[in-house]
Parts: sequence; structure tokens; C-alpha cells
Amino acid sequence: MGRPDKNDANDAEAICEAMGRPNMRFVKMKTVEQQDIQAIHRVRSELMSRRIAKVNQIRGLVAEYGLVASKQVYALRKALPLWLEDAENGLTDRFRHLLSELWCDLNYLEERICGLDAEIREMADTNPMAVRLQQLRGVGPLVATAFIATFANGDQFTKGRQMAASIGLTPR
Repeated sequence: MGRPDKNDANDAEAICEAMGRPNMRFVKMKTVEQQDIQAIHRVRSELMSRRIAKVNQIRGLVAEYGLVASKQVYALRKALPLWLEDAENGLTDRFRHLLSELWCDLNYLEERICGLDAEIREMADTNPMAVRLQQLRGVGPLVATAFIATFANGDQFTKGRQMAASIGLTPR
């Protein structure tokens, strides 16, 4: 079942309405390169969410055994092998095996994220526009490639203010 306000007749009416407005701005079609970059960013974002969930799951499970690691991922990664090796910390063999598998899951997620980060860095280093964007303070490979995936060269905007407003930025 679709939304009641979403059908072909309503779509056709909206298109006719838009075409009758001379100042209407239209969204540019994304290039295949933009779609590829956007896909990489979306997959990376989802992997980051899964990594956070895995870290929280591990922290919650080991807390039941009285083991605590700080919230930073690196602290948990440092603590996990020590917990697995420490025979006196109260972990059962069954839980050690489970924890070892969870650690493998976490390592797999981090490897995937690092692989995508390397791919993003390569794209940012080989795309002339991304290279120029990275010269701005606070703009690195992630932001530069996300910008390109979203706006291409920005020629759909006549002013920088229009671009800023399209992503929700407003002047102070």
C-alpha cells in the first residue's frame, strides 16, 4: 500500500505546477561517479554504526563479569586480548570463546572501514576538485568526496549561499 497522496495523477499535477514556475530550480542528475562515491560513503556509514553497536555489545557483556573498558574503541581493542588471556578474571571458557568471536567480528568491521577509508583517500587524491577542496581548513578526504558526491562541481547554484542553504547551513 502506498501513501494516499502519492500516485501518478498527483505526480503529474506536481510536475505541471513545477514547470509553470519560471524560477523553479531542478535537481541535477548524479553522474555514475557521484553514485559510486555516495555508495561508498553510505556503506562506510553503515559499517561505522555496526562497529559502534558491536563495541557497545561487547562492553555490555563483559560488564556483567565485572570487566570495564572506557568508551573509546581503541581502549576496548587494547583490553580484549588481555581479558581473553587472563585466566583469573572469572570468564568461563564458553564466554571466552564467544568473546573471541565478537573480537573477530569487531576486527572484520574495522578492516572493512579501513579499506573504504583507503579507497576514499585514493579518490580524494586523484580527483582535482577534491584536491582543491582539501586545501580548505577542516576539509579532508571524507568531506571532500562527500561534497563531490552531493554537488559535483556545484554549477547548479548561482551563489555559495544557495549551496549552503541546500544542506541546511545558514549565516550567523
